[in-house]
Amino acid sequence: MRTFGLAEANALLPKVSSLMGELLQVRRETAVAHLELEALQRKPSTSGRLQTTLAQNAGVLQERVIALIEKLHALGCVVKDVDLGLVDFPSIANGALINLCWKFGEPSIEYWHRMDEGFAWRKPIDELTHPGA
Repeated sequence: MRTFGLAEANALLPKVSSLMGELLQVRRETAVAHLELEALQRKPSTSGRLQTTLAQNAGVLQERVIALIEKLHALGCVVKDVDLGLVDFPSIANGALINLCWKFGEPSIEYWHRMDEGFAWRKPIDELTHPGA
């Protein structure tokens, strides 16, 4: 597992933010496509061809979601929640493995939490004595 220093993780944020913005948009499109398909399937008079087209479109969108998550993971960060735009950057502080925690829209990484904690337990970054590896 790759670990990040705080400065290194912050330097990667423009790329991460761009990918996460695209991911959030595609995720919304995927949800809408699935809702449209579900509504269409409830109508008995609906063309099977239209249902197939919508199902294929939803599948393509889902593949884009997966590809974007994989791109983010390839950078070394971990997507924790797509709908909230949460991304963790594994790091080391005070000899312990931690996560530098970022949420889409935040200008920089301002929080961290232990590996066994999540978003609800975020603590201000200034509480760390030596953030980063």
